[in-house]
Amino acid sequence: MKKLKQYEIEDPMFCANLSFLVGDRDLFNKKLKEWGDGLENNLAKGNGKTITDGKYFIVWVKEMDSVEGMGILLHELVHYVFFVLEARRVNISTDNDEVFAYYYAMMYRNIMSKIKK
Repeated sequence: MKKLKQYEIEDPMFCANLSFLVGDRDLFNKKLKEWGDGLENNLAKGNGKTITDGKYFIVWVKEMDSVEGMGILLHELVHYVFFVLEARRVNISTDNDEVFAYYYAMMYRNIMSKIKK
């Protein structure tokens, strides 16, 4: 049976609204079409996708039960962090890379604690 789970992940640092979804690609693409607002132009083709309009942020991964699936989550989380920092006008360089590192780690912990409940 195809499934798609959606979690709303809190971001106390930059107040970015993250909808994190795990599950079937076809169901995810159907959800994007239902949400509209141009999101249907970003249909997923692989096993992970990160989308933003600068205000709302969506991360989808097909699964998290394997090493490959967790790798895709980490990959998509990098995109999410860059999108948020860009939207908040935070420039990242080797001089201030701790912002990226702390935020990335915090959001990973927030995602994992939410889905483990």
